[in-house]
Amino acid sequence: VREMAKQNGLSKREIEMIVPDEDTTYLSGDAAKIELVGGKKCNLLIYMYKKGEGPDRQVYFSKHTQFVTVQPEKPAKLKLYPICMMNWLPRKNCCHGVAETTYLKPNQVYLNKQMAYTQLWLMQAAYPKVIYDRAALPDGWSNKVASAIGVNRSGGAVTDVAHYMQVPPLPSDIWVSFDRTLSKTMELMGVNDVAMGNIPNPVNRSAFIAVRDAAIVPLESQQQRFFKMMRDMGLIWLDFWINHYPAERGIPIATAEGEKIVPFNLSDYADLPFDTQVQVGQSQMWNEFSTIQTLDNLLMQGKITMSQYLERMPEGYIPDKEKLLEEIKQAELQQQQLQDAIAEAQALQAEATPVLPEGA
Repeated sequence: VREMAKQNGLSKREIEMIVPDEDTTYLSGDAAKIELVGGKKCNLLIYMYKKGEGPDRQVYFSKHTQFVTVQPEKPAKLKLYPICMMNWLPRKNCCHGVAETTYLKPNQVYLNKQMAYTQLWLMQAAYPKVIYDRAALPDGWSNKVASAIGVNRSGGAVTDVAHYMQVPPLPSDIWVSFDRTLSKTMELMGVNDVAMGNIPNPVNRSAFIAVRDAAIVPLESQQQRFFKMMRDMGLIWLDFWINHYPAERGIPIATAEGEKIVPFNLSDYADLPFDTQVQVGQSQMWNEFSTIQTLDNLLMQGKITMSQYLERMPEGYIPDKEKLLEEIKQAELQQQQLQDAIAEAQALQAEATPVLPEGA
């Protein structure tokens, strides 16, 4: 920070006023209060604001420590603030919102305690304590394998000398409560076997996809907030490209002949309004299986050609698909040329054949 202040032309006295601080109010985690050995840190705040009117309105910024302005006011050459935000649940007067796990903590604590108590019971039940008659066993109890234990007993049954302490049985309701709490928590969060695709072999994949889409409805609002954040990110990057890279740039464009570099001058679009749209498609394996099944049916019914089938086949199912597709297209082209030649020959033969008059 002092080096930044020096580059910005601050005086020696101002640079010396940049001192380490212990303000960890806005730092996350308890570890933020622990400084490394010899480490000297200070908070550097970036203040962003807009100035100007109409098309000249743009973002300005400055940087400050506790006592010194490190970076004086400077234009950022941007129309939009370079910040995009997405939180799991909105919270009034808090940019961080509410975390996904905030309301899950009580359930998680309950499940952890249940599992810990169950493990403790298993340890006590699997290795119970031995209760023995000290007068009848003067040498004490021994757990050595195949060793004899001497019993000082003149009468009575030897089996009464020692026995294992009986642990109360584990109630079956414990596991029932554990499983129900876990499944209900996952269900309310939109996480279940259908949403995660943990179904080995669904008979009707279309019905499975419909059920899966209905199962993730609780996450719809989070999805929309995420899409909005990605949309804002696209606008911010576009703002950077237009205002910071106005010179002509080479943009790779995919064409039928391959990828080409096309010159693109962003300065021509500086005064145009832009908008972005986020289009997201499902990518789970059941969508791919459904696509393959549909393509198989269309190919068997003769509705599409083999090249159309391969072009729409998801990646990863056919090795070296591009080379195979090229060979099939070449074969289809040769077949089409052959059919055209045969049709042309038949047409010429029909024209050359004389038409005899009737009765000849």
